[in-house]
Amino acid sequence: MANQQLTDYFKQNKDKYPIEKLKQASISAGYSQADVEEAAQIASQSQPVLAPPAAAIAETASTPAAKQTPAAKVKKRSPFGVLVLMGLAYLFTYFLRIT
Repeated sequence: MANQQLTDYFKQNKDKYPIEKLKQASISAGYSQADVEEAAQIASQSQPVLAPPAAAIAETASTPAAKQTPAAKVKKRSPFGVLVLMGLAYLFTYFLRIT
């Protein structure tokens, strides 16, 4: 049986890098040639995760929480912090000019 970590490594990276590069990196990391070949074979046979059916997506979109816009969820902040920072910046530049 192939090493599970090695198999997961191939599954996670097979779409990003060529399989031969992944094999070379695994062998360089100390895995045996047999383990690398077996993990690569298992990873290439695995099926990708399919997206949920459109009906399920439409059903979740009809919930009240999904209908709210992201702007409605954002808490509005007062401009007090900005005013304080502007005042401090002004004082800082004022005192730099004096000295």
